[in-house]
Amino acid sequence: MITIKEVIDKSGSYLNEKGVENSRRQAEDVIALSLQVPRIDLYVQFDKLLNEQELVCIRQNLLRRANREPIEHIEGEVSFFNASLFVNPNVLIPRNETELLVAKIVETLKNEPLEDRVLWDIGTGSGAIAIALKKVLPSLTVIASDLSQEALDVAQKNALHNNVEIEFKLGDLFEPYQGCQADYIVSNPPYISESEYLDLEPEVKDHEPKTSLVSGKSGLEVYARFAKDINKYLNKGAKAWFEIGYNQGNAVKELFQAAGHDKVHFEKDFSSNERFFFLELE
Repeated sequence: MITIKEVIDKSGSYLNEKGVENSRRQAEDVIALSLQVPRIDLYVQFDKLLNEQELVCIRQNLLRRANREPIEHIEGEVSFFNASLFVNPNVLIPRNETELLVAKIVETLKNEPLEDRVLWDIGTGSGAIAIALKKVLPSLTVIASDLSQEALDVAQKNALHNNVEIEFKLGDLFEPYQGCQADYIVSNPPYISESEYLDLEPEVKDHEPKTSLVSGKSGLEVYARFAKDINKYLNKGAKAWFEIGYNQGNAVKELFQAAGHDKVHFEKDFSSNERFFFLELE
């Protein structure tokens, strides 16, 4: 028999040997998940002896984490803003920075009349942004699209799980919206360059979809396409919000200004990087 504390110590050392960052915390997360208890409960049960069934479950999940599979995939579900989302290797795991983007959009829209307004979430992935916004702003019509049917399958499952009504469309960027216009557009598109992709941690590079991460050689290709075509799809006075790479602010601004968009500004993330690019039509 072995105690929880002993398992934590051994598991932390094992993950450290496998190159997992914050190995002790990661070990605690795996063990708490395996035992189906809050992580904090481990601290008040250090001396509890674990049975063989519990140890087998811990070993299985620990091996997955040692193989650099994200803890979110092992659990299969994550919390995002006000939603609970299923995730798998077909979609990006929602990041904390994107929660901040949602919060900023809500702050902008909460006092606007939304009954006849339409928002498109382009490149929705797991549906995180669309679902979070629809839950807070139920009168807003939300349409979400993605070029991956596998991603849309996850997003549709998440919409049902969170009891929100969202229309989903398959296609690349504006392809599903031909002949339509929106009052709001939001997108967290791929913005990593090919060279940056090579340096990503295995948790990302080996377990999340490359098409959701890499834009092309420069990382700016998708923004250039948005800047070129977005006017055709926005109503007068419309607003658009984009998540961008931490060092892409000036380049993205130049792309949109070259296309005639002057009413633009940045918002910062938790690390004070210019992570969000906003534009508004006159």
